[in-house]
Amino acid sequence: MILSRDTLNRKILARYAAARSRAENDLARRREMLLESSPELQTIEADLAWARGTWLAAKAAGHDPTEAEAGLDAIRESRDTWLRARGLNLDDDVPEYECSHCGDRGVIDLVAHTSATGYTLASGTCPHCWGNTAAPLIQAAGQLQYVRNCNFADFDVTLFSTAAQGRAMEALRQALELSADNFAVEGRDWLFHGLPGTGKTFMAGSLANALAERGLYALYMTATGFNEIFEEYRLMRRMFQPDPVRLEQAEEAYAGIHTADLLIIDDLGTESPYFQSRLADLSATLQSREQHGLRTIITTNLSVADLGRTYDERLVSRIMGRFEPVPFRGEDLRLVLRRKGRTDV
Repeated sequence: MILSRDTLNRKILARYAAARSRAENDLARRREMLLESSPELQTIEADLAWARGTWLAAKAAGHDPTEAEAGLDAIRESRDTWLRARGLNLDDDVPEYECSHCGDRGVIDLVAHTSATGYTLASGTCPHCWGNTAAPLIQAAGQLQYVRNCNFADFDVTLFSTAAQGRAMEALRQALELSADNFAVEGRDWLFHGLPGTGKTFMAGSLANALAERGLYALYMTATGFNEIFEEYRLMRRMFQPDPVRLEQAEEAYAGIHTADLLIIDDLGTESPYFQSRLADLSATLQSREQHGLRTIITTNLSVADLGRTYDERLVSRIMGRFEPVPFRGEDLRLVLRRKGRTDV
């Protein structure tokens, strides 16, 4: 199910909360077992709780807490000495988080992560764990199962029919990989156009998967799927008593289109003539994403000239004025792979 960026964000943070809860519950169980096995430690822990209460009461009453703090430190040292004498690890007294850097919170800077203008899913997040934790949820919400076999590591320059086209595609691959590493700065809007099977979806899908691995929200859909989402959204909004599940799905998908860090609209021009007549949705979406600094890739089998003959002049002008066009030439790479006996078609 496609999700809005906010909903996806909450689901990722909920996964972190569950991991943090597991670690803290494990610590509580370890401490309970240790206390049950040692009456002496129970006495020390009771003294520690009393000393902590005394210190807090002194601070709350405005009294000098120095004496209470010294007593608290002395009991802590007594407990640590007791643990060391029995060969117990002092780290047993802290939760064993999956990520020691963020304590299974996922976020280093919570304000930047949720409030800053233009934030992405990865803003202010822990660089040590966010990608691995967020990626599966992003892949599901972004429909990346449809491009799961697209990865920059599988790019093969020898498949292209001419050396010039191979060099052009290698330069594009490098540019896309660079943008994945610093998407906020290097991300661009792209128009991939050319004949079927020349690698347009592969390049777009490879960038989507690279972003998901880095914890950014990449959303993939066909041009037909894009239009179907808007049709469903309008239908649900018009109904007096819409099905609540369908309504939620429609609203989440609509919001996802407008909030994903990268939106891929694949195969523009293959949708039905009915959808081609409803261009306001696409034009408004591109304008909204541009205003919010979000990136879009459009792929099409149409030439630039055919786009002008097929779509409204204003839409084509917006695309050509904002997007960087990249022509994909050469023969169908699926046929090339089959000739080479490759099965990854």
